[in-house]
Amino acid sequence: MLRLPAEAIVGQNVGFRHTSPDLAEFARGFFACPAQQAVREIKSEVNGAVRQYLVVARKYQGGQAAVFIGMDITDSRRAQEEIRRLNRDLEHRVVERTAQLTAANRELENEIARRKRAEAEIQKALEKERELSLLKSRFIAMVSHEFRTPLSLILSSAQLLEEHSAQFDAEKSNAHLRRIQTAVKQMADLLEDVLTVGKAEAGRLAFKPVFLDLVAFSQELAEELQLTTGARHKIVFASEDEYAGAYTDERLLHQVLTNLLSNAVKYSPLDSVIRFDLCCRAGVATFRVSDQGIGMPAEDQSRLFETFHRANNVGNISGSGLGLAIAKHAVDLLGGTIQVASQVGVGTIVTVTMPLRPLEPQKKST
Repeated sequence: MLRLPAEAIVGQNVGFRHTSPDLAEFARGFFACPAQQAVREIKSEVNGAVRQYLVVARKYQGGQAAVFIGMDITDSRRAQEEIRRLNRDLEHRVVERTAQLTAANRELENEIARRKRAEAEIQKALEKERELSLLKSRFIAMVSHEFRTPLSLILSSAQLLEEHSAQFDAEKSNAHLRRIQTAVKQMADLLEDVLTVGKAEAGRLAFKPVFLDLVAFSQELAEELQLTTGARHKIVFASEDEYAGAYTDERLLHQVLTNLLSNAVKYSPLDSVIRFDLCCRAGVATFRVSDQGIGMPAEDQSRLFETFHRANNVGNISGSGLGLAIAKHAVDLLGGTIQVASQVGVGTIVTVTMPLRPLEPQKKST
């Protein structure tokens, strides 16, 4: 097969005449081991070029002879290496592209989040603008409605006094003057309420605690409002204690309870009873104002403390929609809570709780 004489082969090292040291090493190792067959990849120089072979060896004649069969795999190995290189390049490109897509996706998500935040801020600004517009409309409606009646009384009484004072006796003149004074006080109280709400919302409503006997204070307040109300309603004050001392802001507490009792009177039928109860337990004072008035619809109860908001069943009963808003701000400054339970046609119960101790410094308004 090799076209060589026997003496050129017999006694020589296997290895195609030194063209493949790998084959020679493989053959020596194969003959030295007990295995009857083996497989190995080797390199061999052929026509001045190194090529790769897959060689299969098998022993014969009790291990004294062996057959080696080689298959040239140079091209397939090069193809495999090229495929591996291409795969590595592809994987690298996939990694790079994935990183680029991830970065682009992250940037897109950030942009979407920024736009959503911007949209939310715009929506909030629009909602705030609508609220301000609605608040402005309510304020204008309240002012025009609540000021019209006292102004008309002042004007009519002043005209009567101007035109007919000579014909009026002292009692009649004084009656018109009292009407004017009452109307002026009504307008002044309304302006004071508006200013109080403005101060509260601006954080300028001050908290100035003093020592106060809550029982005596509440009793005097009930008597004061009973004089104002007259015989149209009966205000009944009751306390479980004869004395209850507390450090609190007298002006704020007076504002809260006056608003609650005035509302109870305003929205209750004639000859009805307004209950005003006080209970002091475990360092907490609880004030409860109960009436048998028109009550509040359920849909309005979530907005009770909004400025200028009035329930939709008040009809022609006058009011500014500021009383409960002022009460809520004042109760917050007192460090307490205010809760309302109401049912249309049955009545309303307002419960205010506050601590019987000084508030922490951070609770005070600057």
